[in-house]
Amino acid sequence: MEALYCDDIIKNIKIEGRPMKRVGLVRFVFAMTLLAAAPLGAVEFGVSLSGGVGFWNGEWNKSVQTFSEDFSQSVTPSLCPVGSLFLDATFRQKGPLLLSVALGAGFWGGRVISSGGTAPDRVSSVAGIGLDLVPTVGLRFPAGKAEFGADLRVGLGLLVSPLWTIDAWPTVTGSAAYQPQLVDLGYFYAGSSLVYGFPLGDYALNVFISGDVGIASFDASSGTKDPIMLMRAGIGARLSYDSSRKKRAYR
Repeated sequence: MEALYCDDIIKNIKIEGRPMKRVGLVRFVFAMTLLAAAPLGAVEFGVSLSGGVGFWNGEWNKSVQTFSEDFSQSVTPSLCPVGSLFLDATFRQKGPLLLSVALGAGFWGGRVISSGGTAPDRVSSVAGIGLDLVPTVGLRFPAGKAEFGADLRVGLGLLVSPLWTIDAWPTVTGSAAYQPQLVDLGYFYAGSSLVYGFPLGDYALNVFISGDVGIASFDASSGTKDPIMLMRAGIGARLSYDSSRKKRAYR
């Protein structure tokens, strides 16, 4: 039942008015996942937490702009606080290559500022939480006892919360929750990270700068089916454990 449910979600995601080539997309993501799970040698288990800013571009933005322009207000897209939390398994061997697969929650959001005109200034925000499966391929290079590198990843996500909207005026704040249809809950994204890591005995701490760009069909405007673009960028940290790691050395 779960497989059919996810298949229906992917089937109904639309890009530029056309059904997504769902078979190729699902095969690609799960091929990356299986590749990441290949036994390449040492296995690390990690948890990562990141925070930053997000951008949202869809029908919700247009509805806010239309409402604001009725009061002769200027509308400026802005950034909204976002974040993510993931658990991962990373497979490594001697050499720069690593492969990993992660499962976790991602927080997506955006913001629009309306100012001037005949109405009070207003800050409008939209946000939602998704459950993500993320295979990743990366390279790591030694730097003394530490290491540095970069990651490329793809993510297949499912919105697990309502879409929350908040409108804040100088003296009052209003909020609402909108639940998209089941067939519109899926989304896809790709991203990259720059990473620096250093050892802590059998543990290691990585700090990273990351960015993601995604496409989805859900939005906070009821009845719309146009695709929306999601973006987020930020910094984070990952703590991992590998019992084979030498004391006071990364490898």
